[in-house]
Amino acid sequence: MEPIKSLGGGATCCALGPPDRLAIGTAHGSVQIFDTVTQLRIVNLYDDEENRPILAVGFVDYYLWVHVRNTCILVYRLNNERRYDLISRHEVEHVGFCRSIAFDQTRILYAEGDGPSICMSILLDQGAVEEYSRMVEKDTPMCMATSVEGRLIVGFENGNVSVSRLENRKEADTITLGNTSVFCVATSSKNFAFGLAKPPIKMFPVDDLQSPILIEYPPWSEGCSSMAFSPNGKQLLAGFWDGSMRVFSVAKQSILLHLKFHTATVTQVLWSDVTGEERVVASSNDGRVSVWDFRKK
Repeated sequence: MEPIKSLGGGATCCALGPPDRLAIGTAHGSVQIFDTVTQLRIVNLYDDEENRPILAVGFVDYYLWVHVRNTCILVYRLNNERRYDLISRHEVEHVGFCRSIAFDQTRILYAEGDGPSICMSILLDQGAVEEYSRMVEKDTPMCMATSVEGRLIVGFENGNVSVSRLENRKEADTITLGNTSVFCVATSSKNFAFGLAKPPIKMFPVDDLQSPILIEYPPWSEGCSSMAFSPNGKQLLAGFWDGSMRVFSVAKQSILLHLKFHTATVTQVLWSDVTGEERVVASSNDGRVSVWDFRKK
């Protein structure tokens, strides 16, 4: 599929939502929603008056949220006319590059403050904000994800990772990956994977956080900026600083596919099951977003 082009300043983030909706955030503070089938822009949802970059966008049921870096999180709701109404705005502190994420279909989690950071929660239907958990690690958070069995995984600038149980909101484990920043994390029902500023990708079984599985890739791709497991967890898609993408076999840690559709850092990759189709999306600092549909047999 031809990429969606001409996104000013580069595409910093993306999100898939029903039906056939793709939200894209840009480095110049714009959020646009496209139809993934026709690739036509449906609406220009938000333009930041100071051109501050969009750190994250996401869909949860009828809700859509926009995370403006170091500024605010905006929550929208789809109305009966299929338009998005702004229902709440939440000021946020400086958190660097750590994106907000969805949790349990009811709330958004985001990191706040200089270490030790606090994980904050926004209830989508009420707009209520509360402290969700305090992080023991004193460094700057770089990325967050939740797992299907109820854990919150946070990667830090110093190469450490904290893993906590969401049910009791207490930090349970700390993983040390080295002395290089953890730029991204991906989770499946069986594995956690971490992308760093240099090879290799480090993957852990969810029940063994002491024995990393190394996934090698060529050093000229430099850092791994975003990852996503396939819906069945058997493949891992990774985007890199040089604009390349690779699909790896989780079982064999081998490269299955090498893609070079972008000329600048791949900022986010998605791999989702959308109404019977597997859809892959990649956004890039080159101002383009690529979309692929894989129809199930």
